[in-house]
Amino acid sequence: MLQPGVDYGSKIDIWALGITAIEILDGEPPYLHEDLVAAMALIATNGTPSIKKTSELTAIFLNYLASALHINPEQRLSATNILEVV
Repeated sequence: MLQPGVDYGSKIDIWALGITAIEILDGEPPYLHEDLVAAMALIATNGTPSIKKTSELTAIFLNYLASALHINPEQRLSATNILEVV
């Protein structure tokens, strides 16, 4: 989620890739039926969007998603660090 005054660099792309992974797994993006402002508010209050089928995923993949989808971009891993995690 975008925060004013924060320099995102490539970390926004890491977030987007994690959200895309959820979209591929679930067949739709998180909060599809919400307007943009409501979706952003849900992410801000609930944290990382949930995945419907976590029981079907490997621990490595769940670890990747957790690493990619930190709300705070400063805590989100870089692409290089994520490659080390998986």
